Amino acid sequence: MSAAIDPAQARHDAQKILDGRRYKDAPVPRPLHGVLRWVGDRVSTVTHWIGARFSWLPAPARPVVEAIAIALVVLVVAFAVRAIVQARARTRATRPGTDHGARRDARPDDPAALEAAATEAERNGDLALAVRLRFRAGLLRLDRDAHAIAYRPSIPTVEVRSELASPAFDELADTFEDITYGAKPAEAADPVDAKREWPRVLDAARRR
Repeated sequence: MSAAIDPAQARHDAQKILDGRRYKDAPVPRPLHGVLRWVGDRVSTVTHWIGARFSWLPAPARPVVEAIAIALVVLVVAFAVRAIVQARARTRATRPGTDHGARRDARPDDPAALEAAATEAERNGDLALAVRLRFRAGLLRLDRDAHAIAYRPSIPTVEVRSELASPAFDELADTFEDITYGAKPAEAADPVDAKREWPRVLDAARRR
């Protein structure tokens, strides 16, 4: 006879699965913070609903049936979250027209071209794009000019934070993450701050 499964433990295990790194966007430590919180709330509601639906079962069988139902819900949600992550990544990579006239020929591995595109985006009023472009250019320069990190397109900002231990970079990363992944509207000061602070971050990294 199989051991009884505790529904509360099953819900706890389900939440741990959803909180795992495989369902988070790699480059960002908080890419789906709001989405996962929303999903967690809904999973909790669904599991309580499942428990109520099977209340008529005999006590020994109820935990097993509830655990199986919860596992199926978690599996469906996990695939849905992963699909959202991949869709967002494809949208960011291929979204047409979001630069509102910013340079389309800026190579993603050319920091000078990215900085020029950031300046143009700011001039055209796309402040969020200006912040994102300048952030990528800064990461590239941290690798090529300062030799402080080993840049790759998927490098998490948490890794760069740990490597630099720089409050100035932390502020730039916070702004970048809030705008890119937290749906925070960019403010006029954000690209100005980025343009001013990135050279200071790079100078500090070179002196290390």
